[in-house]
Amino acid sequence: MNYELRDWLLGGNRKRRILECLTDAPAEGWSAEALAEHLQIGQATVYETFRALKGANLLDPVKPSRYQLASETGLADTLRALVIVLKQEGAEKLDAPRRIRKRGQNS
Repeated sequence: MNYELRDWLLGGNRKRRILECLTDAPAEGWSAEALAEHLQIGQATVYETFRALKGANLLDPVKPSRYQLASETGLADTLRALVIVLKQEGAEKLDAPRRIRKRGQNS
């Protein structure tokens, strides 16, 4: 199985796509429902990602229940830069790392 470098670094395809949308959010921001519909993914994934980003102060409210990636914080600026670079250059395929199982471990 192959992965794209950007998906591996950003926690998977769905989380990466959420971050890309939040990085380049429309002026009114994204609601979880609209983002899930736009990306054709489950709302639970979007809500989980929003909760994590809020907890790290990486999500700014634009309107009630509408968000974009935070601005004016070092971590948000770094994440934004990473998302932008990986969007352009991170489609490189990586082989899935082999799992090394310890003796006596069941599959």
